[in-house]
Amino acid sequence: MAKAQGLTKARESMERRGTVGLFTKKAHAAGKSTQEFAREKRHAGGKLGKEAVFAANAGKRFKK
Repeated sequence: MAKAQGLTKARESMERRGTVGLFTKKAHAAGKSTQEFAREKRHAGGKLGKEAVFAANAGKRFKK
C-alpha cells in the first residue's frame, strides 16, 4: 500500500505544478508510446532522465 501512496503524493505534486501529462506529450511528439520513450530516455541527463525513470517505474507498478 505504501507504493500506491507514494504515487498519489507524486500525482498531487504534479497537479499542483501543472505538469501532469507533459512526459506523455513529449513521447507522443516523438511518435512513441510513453513506455517506449521512457525506456529510451531513462539514462538521459537532467529533468528528462528523471521524468523517464519515474514514468518507467510507474508503468511497472500499474502493469500488475
